[in-house]
Amino acid sequence: MAVTEEERHELYSWIEGQAGPQIAATLMKHLPPVGWMDVTTNIELEKVRRELVGRIDGGDAKTGQMEASLSARMDQLEAELSAGMDQVDASLSARMDQLEAELSAGMDQVDAKSSARMDRAEVALTSKIDVEVATLRTAMSDGFERQTRVMILAMVGSMATMTSLVVAAVGLAG
Repeated sequence: MAVTEEERHELYSWIEGQAGPQIAATLMKHLPPVGWMDVTTNIELEKVRRELVGRIDGGDAKTGQMEASLSARMDQLEAELSAGMDQVDASLSARMDQLEAELSAGMDQVDAKSSARMDRAEVALTSKIDVEVATLRTAMSDGFERQTRVMILAMVGSMATMTSLVVAAVGLAG
């Protein structure tokens, strides 16, 4: 049964009356402020300490298990992420190879079309040049032919004139 504050005060007052205030105060300091049922013994404290240590050790074991479980899960996630990254890398590499092949094929087509156009342009240009050269040859041939006729006629005329002059000079001299 717990002692009330009023009962403690009555006890202090009685001891003070019997032994004096100093002894009453000293004695009251040595009495617990609550009932003896509320006072904990060293044995009880040791029991509670052992119980807490057991719980902490159990918690440490659980923490170790949780840590191992989390570590395993993290390793699994890392492996899955690595595998996923490898798949993405392989997929991107394959796609890039495909695009490179398509680009190369497209460039080959462009090259072939450009070569064909250049060949056609060369043939057309060569044909035009051949026509122009033929036209120029014909014009030059016609011009040379006319010029040659004119020169031959001029020479024949000059020779006729010279012959006439020589005949006239011989007729005058003789």
